[in-house]
Amino acid sequence: RRRKEMDAVRARQGGGPRGQFRAPAKKAQGGVPMGLLLIVVALLAGGLAVFLKFVLKMF
Repeated sequence: RRRKEMDAVRARQGGGPRGQFRAPAKKAQGGVPMGLLLIVVALLAGGLAVFLKFVLKMF
């Protein structure tokens, strides 16, 4: 019964099974859209790649 309640709360917060990994503040605002999350990750990865290339050029 307890688990059913947890699932209901998680579904209401728009998070699926991965909802519990998000920050509570973001959960309160209805979770982060998956597309936005992917864009942020892609930007971070791209920036890291550029940064690594720059660092390797210096050595």
